[in-house]
Amino acid sequence: MGNIKGITIEIGSDTKKFKSGLAELNKSSKDLQNELKYVNQALKHDPKNTELLRQKQELLTKSVSETKSKLEALKAAKEKADKDMASGTEVNQEEYRRLVREISTTKNSLKNLTKEMKNFGSVSAQQIAAAGEDVQEFGGKIETVGKKVSVASATSAAALGASVKLASDYTDAVAKVGTVADLQSVSLEKLRDDMLQLSTETGRGAGEIADATYQAISASVDTADAVSFVGTSVGLAKAGFLETADAVDVLTTIINAYGLEASDAGRLSDILIQTQNDGKTTVNELSQSMGQVIPLASAYGVNIENLAASYAQLTKNGVATAQAGTYLKSMLNELGDSGSDVGEILKSKTGKSFGQLMNDGMSLGDVLGILNDSVNGDSEALAGLWSSSEAGTGALSILSSGVGAFNDELGNM
Repeated sequence: MGNIKGITIEIGSDTKKFKSGLAELNKSSKDLQNELKYVNQALKHDPKNTELLRQKQELLTKSVSETKSKLEALKAAKEKADKDMASGTEVNQEEYRRLVREISTTKNSLKNLTKEMKNFGSVSAQQIAAAGEDVQEFGGKIETVGKKVSVASATSAAALGASVKLASDYTDAVAKVGTVADLQSVSLEKLRDDMLQLSTETGRGAGEIADATYQAISASVDTADAVSFVGTSVGLAKAGFLETADAVDVLTTIINAYGLEASDAGRLSDILIQTQNDGKTTVNELSQSMGQVIPLASAYGVNIENLAASYAQLTKNGVATAQAGTYLKSMLNELGDSGSDVGEILKSKTGKSFGQLMNDGMSLGDVLGILNDSVNGDSEALAGLWSSSEAGTGALSILSSGVGAFNDELGNM
């Protein structure tokens, strides 16, 4: 006796029971096959319909599953009949022969369904590409984070469903890039191809690359440089333990604040990584903290190298990255204020403002050294020059190893 979803298949003296069980089993399979047939016909007329693609995958998966169950039930019924005959129990031979034929037919059906599912998977790349014009060049695969996931391997419903969604998301992301890109300098088709190539090279998802490209162009990176810029951002993201979007954000913040070019991204990335290596911080933490300090630093002529060296020194001395940003912001506010105590001391000692000294090529360490010398190296007196405790604490921490140590760190940047 075999059983599937409450349907019993049994060969015995009651032929009606066998016929009824088999009829119910075949009806379920036939219903699925008819529905699959209708979906296939609909796809011939509308191959771009992602809902039809999803339905086909779902029906194929369900058909294979039910056919396997049916085969198991039929085999179980035959096994039971074989045992009955071996023990001398009477078995209806007509039913038995029909059962054997049904097993053979079901095996062939399962073979064909499995082949159809495999073939559907092998062409699913073209079908998915048809779901959106901007994914026609996927070449049969979509890149996802860290590895290639072949859409041809759709052995489960989830595989195709996820792939269709990825394709749809990428199509939307490409269209979004088109709304901000200078399509006179670079065509959307080339951008799409370049983004896909970068996705392949970096192992980052195509949608993620497209979103980052949109973000970069929106932050004033030239369209012609955008994909290359994103490539640098991905490298920074991997080395600095942050998301690609955050890497784009910190790099564009620095570039825009200091009036730099997208071509400087590689150098800036190296500076951030060096800060991570020399201090007790990560680029991820720096990206969350530096944004509040960079505009102020740029306004007073404190270049990114001095700022990075300051973060390295502060975090190396045990100051948390976020707190280091607070210290630096407080320091720069007072240093840049010509009416503050530290601003007046700098003016009296050098005849120049803080901004002028920085623009003349002094390091932040050199400037703090002037203030330290003005109080004869007395740490308590140096801290007392500042109106805020954060600024005073920051200055003492940066100078804890001396001006020379700061300048050595600056030389690493």
